[in-house]
Amino acid sequence: MRGKSILLAISLGLLTLSAAAQERSTDARHSPAGSGASGGPVGFADLAIVNAKVWTVDAKAPKAEAVAVFGTRIVAVGSNTEIRKLIGGRTRTIDARGKSVLPGFVDAHVHFSDGGFGLSGVNLKDAATREEFVRRIAEFAKT
Repeated sequence: MRGKSILLAISLGLLTLSAAAQERSTDARHSPAGSGASGGPVGFADLAIVNAKVWTVDAKAPKAEAVAVFGTRIVAVGSNTEIRKLIGGRTRTIDARGKSVLPGFVDAHVHFSDGGFGLSGVNLKDAATREEFVRRIAEFAKT
């Protein structure tokens, strides 16, 4: 149960970080987002997860120990030593204590029949007036 709690906390932390990054002002601790001349990240990470069992989904390097996040992007995956180089004074660091870190599994949860039916009908969700509602139905009826 504790492992699930840590995985949940990491997932929630990444979601919170994504939302917070949208509001973050430019800060002297970072270089511009992106990568340096070597192709690696620049500046310090906003979030570092270390001591983890990272599943990378990369056949050439399927496992890693740590992850660094800059803004809303994962900028580095590698060893604890590599990622610790990206930790600055204001980096939030999570010690995963050997727990698993997995890529985000995003499920839109669309049922095939319902989703297809929804695409074949008239979209009235954002019709603001009765007139717009009627106009859309009339246009759809012509097809």
